[in-house]
This record gives sequence, structure tokens and C-alpha cells, in this order.
Amino acid sequence: MRKPEPEISCLVLGMLELDAVHGVFVDDSPQRLPSAAKLGFATAYATDPRQAIAVLEDLLWCS
Repeated sequence: MRKPEPEISCLVLGMLELDAVHGVFVDDSPQRLPSAAKLGFATAYATDPRQAIAVLEDLLWCS
């Protein structure tokens, strides 16, 4: 299993006892975002760490 296969996300969510609606899926490949969104994740496209932090701050209302 590997991303973007939904089974890997489901496995990790199960191990952590979390629901996808409580998570954010960040990736540098826009092709991987739709499968995460279908599971209920908020999704964010970011190609570098600073961009990822800015996107997460915006999603989490930290800015």
C-alpha cells in the first residue's frame, strides 16, 4: 500500500483512532489530493515547507 491509495490512509487513521474529517492531507502532488478529499480530509497542495505552514495556518485559523 502507498499513497494515494485510500487503503493506506484508512490504515493509518485506524491505527491512530482518528476520523479523516479531523485531519489535513498536505502533498506536493495535486494528483494525490482528490482521493484524500474523498475520505474526508481537508487537503492542501504545497511544494515547500514554508508554503505548507502558510496553508496549514490558514486552514487552522492560526495566522
